[in-house]
Amino acid sequence: MKKLLLPFIFSMILIPAKAQYPLESGRLQLNIGTGWTNQGIPVSIGADLGIAENLSFGLDGSYRYFNENFGNTMYKHNIITCLGALDYHFNSMFKTRNSTSSDIYGGFSGGYAMAQSPDLYGGQVETGALFGVHFGYRMFFNEKFGLDLQFAGMTTYLGVKVGLTILL
Repeated sequence: MKKLLLPFIFSMILIPAKAQYPLESGRLQLNIGTGWTNQGIPVSIGADLGIAENLSFGLDGSYRYFNENFGNTMYKHNIITCLGALDYHFNSMFKTRNSTSSDIYGGFSGGYAMAQSPDLYGGQVETGALFGVHFGYRMFFNEKFGLDLQFAGMTTYLGVKVGLTILL
């Protein structure tokens, strides 16, 4: 039974659904997710709006915390991040838009991180502007729901995000 379960799981992940629902101009999608960064595990919520063929603009907010052992003392850090993103969707380039439910995208992000660290902390967890790049893959299961996997490299952290996309 275990020998059959693993190939089934991989086939469900690798074979896209037959629906055709990538983000179109004027359409809105909500994204909720979690992931991993070198500065803690984020919980995020965001929205993207299709602004032109193959282009979208989005806003994303996240909260993460992590503990750090610095100078033999454990410090807890809290970080709230607000980002704007401009994405290019490569579906037309790769000719995937009309034949699958895949959404391959990449873009630039910019925003602000508000970090709270203990007063005596002497390390580097900073409040300030963030800039970076990201790329991702989204697979829709029907006209409303999809899964999203995104990799990001920002000025202060690296991370991966997994989440649910809801088309409105």
